[in-house]
Order: sequence, then C-alpha cells, then structure tokens
Amino acid sequence: MLVSFADRANALTGTAKLERSVLDFITGNIYATPGDVFSHRMLRQNLDVLGPDRIMFAVDDPFKGTLGQQGSDALGRGFCRAFY
Repeated sequence: MLVSFADRANALTGTAKLERSVLDFITGNIYATPGDVFSHRMLRQNLDVLGPDRIMFAVDDPFKGTLGQQGSDALGRGFCRAFY
C-alpha cells in the first residue's frame, strides 16, 4: 500500500520539514513482495518506485507436496518446535 501512495506521502516532506524526502526513505528502506495476490500492474508499480533490487519473491503458502500429513506436520510444526 505504501508504494501506491509514495508520491502523495512525498508531498509531506516540505510540510514536515524532514531532512530526507519521504520518497527517499521509502526507496531506501522498503522491500516489497507480490505475495498471494500477484498482479502485473502492482509489480510494475513496485518496480517503478522501488527498483528491481527491492522486490522479493517468496512463498507463504503451506508446502504442498508428496509428504503427506505426517511429513507436512513435521516440516511445519515440528521444525518450529525444534527451532524455538
């Protein structure tokens, strides 16, 4: 959402008397991922504002494969229990 309003937020730079522009802060500190709802239009917007080095591709959907329920539980809950 922040990327969509980057130009509008940047307009506050002068009003707030910031040392750095809001857009400079956004482009230097924000990373984006298409997430579950992949849209070419949103990807293009993120690329235009943030640049390709700030786009991450990840999978946050539970693993679906041939592990079966026991294997999936071990991979998910089992790993978390062992790690934490």
